[in-house]
Amino acid sequence: IDQNYNVFITGISDRGSFNYDYATIKYSQTVGILPISETAPLQYSLSQNYPNPFNPTTKVRYDIFGNNTSTRIVIYDITGRELIELINEKQNKGTYEITFDATEFASGIYFYKLITEDFTDTKKMVLIK
Repeated sequence: IDQNYNVFITGISDRGSFNYDYATIKYSQTVGILPISETAPLQYSLSQNYPNPFNPTTKVRYDIFGNNTSTRIVIYDITGRELIELINEKQNKGTYEITFDATEFASGIYFYKLITEDFTDTKKMVLIK
């Protein structure tokens, strides 16, 4: 793994005599694994879920800027109908991550919304079964 998190796989095939096959494969697709910052966030934010598309679980990361902040994360269907509330609690300043399990939901486009007293943001996610 290099400093940009690219993975290199190298292999040699020995078929006897002087016949060798040699290959190097570079894998650099982002897989959505990010370190959680050790410093407090400077603002509210809602990140794109990962993986996306997903089946059946996905992770949602968000930053809370204030302390003792009323925080909700709600899932909506394509028509705007509220389906489930993932979070409804007071949270302190920090970076949070929650897993959404959509086992009971049909394939389709869904929206997730972060709602606080001072910030609201919505993102789209795709469930493919």
